[in-house]
Amino acid sequence: MSAAAFAAAWLVAAAAQAPTVPEGVHSAVRGPTTICGMTASSVGELRTKVAAAGLHRQDAGPHFEAFDSDMTDREMVQWAFTLPGEAAYPAVTCRHVYKTAGGAWRMERDMRCDASRAACDALFIQFRDLDEQARQELQRGR
Repeated sequence: MSAAAFAAAWLVAAAAQAPTVPEGVHSAVRGPTTICGMTASSVGELRTKVAAAGLHRQDAGPHFEAFDSDMTDREMVQWAFTLPGEAAYPAVTCRHVYKTAGGAWRMERDMRCDASRAACDALFIQFRDLDEQARQELQRGR
């Protein structure tokens, strides 16, 4: 097998094994989106509203701009926006961490991603994995 054929076969196999987001998770968005109680027509407009809401800016590394609310004994809201140059730009995700009436901690995440399906899927999977780690930490903290 030639090097080119091997490389092509490897790329096809890698693409076939790449994790994907199940159908039904996505919905085409045109126009306003409501995420964690904020409504805007674009990721940029959501970023402007979040920045103006008085939330705390967090150091989220070179890939994201992040904000969060104060953690209370009942809830916290975290926002992350991809930065220009990222494959999944523009995108925003919001995680709402809250305590139920029964005292259990829960998390809900919303996301708007206006990049390619592949880039948005990769970002979704990244945050899904982070959420799973956070869920495990919440379970250990009981």
